[in-house]
Amino acid sequence: MRKTGQKLLPTTTKTKPVATAFSFDETAFSDKNISVKRFPEPSVEWVEFVMRCRDSKLPQPPHAYDIVEGPIANDKMRAQLSFFERGAIDMERASSDYLF
Repeated sequence: MRKTGQKLLPTTTKTKPVATAFSFDETAFSDKNISVKRFPEPSVEWVEFVMRCRDSKLPQPPHAYDIVEGPIANDKMRAQLSFFERGAIDMERASSDYLF
């Protein structure tokens, strides 16, 4: 608790934002020796896949794909999964509400 007349010290952070960029040869998608799973948009199948990947009780990764391409499951998706797990929304809504 701050006392009357006490000054707050300014906070400074010395961390800098980091962006990671990857280069990827998309011809790999057509390589028959590589197992690829593509999710063009959020769907029930995508939500189920994300949930399996985030389930710490399952061996990770819970799939045999070499490459998985699809939407990023960000904080909004985490909230949707939480609502679904509590029974507040169904799987259809969990996937459709994610769309912007």
